[in-house]
Amino acid sequence: MSIHVRSEKLSQRVSGLSLIEGHLNKSLNAILLPYSGKYFRNSQISKQKFFEECLSLDLSETSHSFLAERCKLNFHKDMRSSVEYGLELVFGWISEDIILAVIKDLGISVELAGEDRAREFLQPNEIGTTSDFLIKIDGIARPLEIVFAWNNHWKNTDKWDLRDSKFRHLVKKGQESLCLGVELPGFQGFLIDMKNDKELFIQRINPAWGNKSCYTLSGMQKRLRNIDVVLKELS
Repeated sequence: MSIHVRSEKLSQRVSGLSLIEGHLNKSLNAILLPYSGKYFRNSQISKQKFFEECLSLDLSETSHSFLAERCKLNFHKDMRSSVEYGLELVFGWISEDIILAVIKDLGISVELAGEDRAREFLQPNEIGTTSDFLIKIDGIARPLEIVFAWNNHWKNTDKWDLRDSKFRHLVKKGQESLCLGVELPGFQGFLIDMKNDKELFIQRINPAWGNKSCYTLSGMQKRLRNIDVVLKELS
């Protein structure tokens, strides 16, 4: 018996992944293939099969219980249920894997670098703010953070929000990150060097995140461009 997760927001995420798959010519089946034969730590749950269930929003009882138990992280999940939070993590991982494959196809040296690079649901003391990728441009290694917006959020709000802890890590002196943004379904994006633009962010309280502190960059509409153009700028 499977449990169908009913959520308009998560349905949009799945639709968005299908759009990415088509636009960037990257098969989701091919993206999930490297997870074949791999299992989540301290479990018998296959990562490949689990990710396939997540993409259908139909979870077996075992997978549903696993997700509910591993994602009981109140500080991080905000107003979401544990299952919703876990599914958003999974969709984020798959999105990153697609972008990673595209960047590699451009002939750029890049590798996963975040704490969740092994695609495990982390305990609170394991969760960090390390950038998603490490990329080499002209022989110089730079951290690269990948961020996604759904339902044209940046275009509609003209803003990009970052959690306080994430922002502080991205602008750490001498280790400033490049940030690659991908917005769906409009397939626009941006490439921002935090070394140059960190002073443009304004600190504020974000009600949508349970009144947690965040840093906001305004004027995003002027920064958004076709994602294909933005990706080529990396090379």
